[in-house]
Amino acid sequence: MNVNRAVVMSAGLGLETGWGVINRIDGSGNLTRIHAFDRTTTDVLAPQSGLIQTPDGRLYGTAFAGGEHGLGGVYRVTLPGPPRFFCPDSGVRRDQMSVFLLKTEHGAGFAPPECQGGFGDVACPSQFADWIEQLAAEGITAGCAGGNYCPLSAVTRAQMAVFLLKTEHGAAYLPPPCSGVFPDVPCPSLFADWIEQLAAEGITGGCAGGGFCPDLPVTRAQMAVFLLKMEHGGAYQPPPCESLFADVTCPSLFAPWIEQLFTEGITAGCAGPP
Repeated sequence: MNVNRAVVMSAGLGLETGWGVINRIDGSGNLTRIHAFDRTTTDVLAPQSGLIQTPDGRLYGTAFAGGEHGLGGVYRVTLPGPPRFFCPDSGVRRDQMSVFLLKTEHGAGFAPPECQGGFGDVACPSQFADWIEQLAAEGITAGCAGGNYCPLSAVTRAQMAVFLLKTEHGAAYLPPPCSGVFPDVPCPSLFADWIEQLAAEGITGGCAGGGFCPDLPVTRAQMAVFLLKMEHGGAYQPPPCESLFADVTCPSLFAPWIEQLFTEGITAGCAGPP
């Protein structure tokens, strides 16, 4: 069985519905019922193989009966565990943004080179230093004034437009001139070209009232949409949500995007409330 030894599966033993169960057994021999396969639902039935656990903690297996056509199929089980949080309404800081952007660009398994001490206000080594310096090395940011990075500053929606487009198109990218799409973004102005290109690519539709709200901080929920649309294209729609986070209502506007960001390994959530 290709799973943690604390998880075992037994099938077709006449327990409860008689169509198989999944049990968890801890190190002390205590058994907890995880799932009972049931003909009265659209479940697959009679699991026939060991479980495989993927890096996201979910279990996958196969069954030879039940399902939509009565021929069995592949099933997935999410094990119960401690609540997971995302902090969807919290603002995104510049240090956090470096990780989000680089993981979206290079994949969940990417690890940047060790820092060299490139910014005066970013201790090296420290939690985000490697990521911040790699973001600068790729030309996505030059930091903030005075040779600093301002790691704890919030990322505004205007700044996010530059971060996203440089990550997507490369450090040398320059968007076409603005035409005055948003009433709250003067054209020409520092960020106008970037903001309008972000809208042209379908990554954003602006904010309420037809504006863009360029000076508002980007929330973690909004960030999920921006990153996934940058990665997959403006028309992308994530799969339906599955209630992965205790502080993200499912269904809700941002839930599918947040959960897809987690599924792709770009975020693990946040520490949650104290």
